[in-house]
Amino acid sequence: MIRIALWGALALVCACDVATSDPPPPPPPPSTPIPRPTTNRPTQPDVTILPKRSLCPPNGLETGNPQSRFRTGGCVESFQYLFAENGATPPAELPSEVYAYHFAVTRDANKYVRVELSPAGADTCVKPAQGGEPIVPSLPLYEVFVTSAEGERLNLCAGETYDHMPGEDRRCSADELGRLNGKAFAIPGYWEWGSRKGEYREKDGERSVFTLACASGAAAKCMHWGYPPWAKHNGTPLKEHFLACVRAVRAQYRSDKDTAYTCRGAVIDIFDNLGIQVEDRSLPGFSFEASWNGGGLVSIRRPRYPACERKPEIQALLTGAQGTSGALISVRSARNTTPLEQCPDAPELCAPAVEKIE
Repeated sequence: MIRIALWGALALVCACDVATSDPPPPPPPPSTPIPRPTTNRPTQPDVTILPKRSLCPPNGLETGNPQSRFRTGGCVESFQYLFAENGATPPAELPSEVYAYHFAVTRDANKYVRVELSPAGADTCVKPAQGGEPIVPSLPLYEVFVTSAEGERLNLCAGETYDHMPGEDRRCSADELGRLNGKAFAIPGYWEWGSRKGEYREKDGERSVFTLACASGAAAKCMHWGYPPWAKHNGTPLKEHFLACVRAVRAQYRSDKDTAYTCRGAVIDIFDNLGIQVEDRSLPGFSFEASWNGGGLVSIRRPRYPACERKPEIQALLTGAQGTSGALISVRSARNTTPLEQCPDAPELCAPAVEKIE
């Protein structure tokens, strides 16, 4: 933006019809320097540098395969959102340097973590389950780096792998699936934590923002399974299918609270009303679990983990009115258990049981 400075007016002094007997007019005052126009350049975000422990908290409970309770997986789970100085968001090309609002920094501090995006190929298997044209030709993949206060360059998706759904290897090659490991997808918008119960937002105020999701995160899976939120399938926009898919992967049954009722290792059979993903009736022990639309749960027959049936909030859902009208994404699953046979409504309940030594 160019800021044009106001120019001071110059007063012209004129002496007219002055008698010769009068004294000469006083000399004009020194001219005031004229300020030069200045350029109002964008202010670079105020950057903070965090220690490794804050950038990548040790959450060994869940870094998530094949169906994580976490939306974005890996160390990017600690980012609320990211933004580029030029305002770019997916599917537009992103610059190599972006900035992240990190949960370790209070929002009032108005400081951000500098993030390096390194292009790392593309997901070329965003295909309908029964074949046909890809939903999109490809989705860019990134390696995500941050330098810690200790000077270490951290790859925030390192070790995050994608475990394919049953039968997926029939339409995607081993190379196509393997290239997702350790990579991140870029997704427009973000999910707000805290008081807004995990609601999806396209912007933070006037700022255009985006999310990064490692291959192990629910949002990355939903991108790969064929629901990029900016795309269309046979004329139908896929944004609501994408949001429903993320809820379904996380077994997010409640609309009043951002709680996931699943753990890594809980394989699901996901399908939709458009035929992008279809039921796999060959899976033994699988039965209908629940269905969702972009705004939340539509119907539930049983939770993914039988232990959750004892939870009052789940009992209320099971005894409530059921229907399938408006369902976009549905899930079939087996009956899963946690190590201590508890309902996994918190990450620590997914951890292996630890034997006490007397």
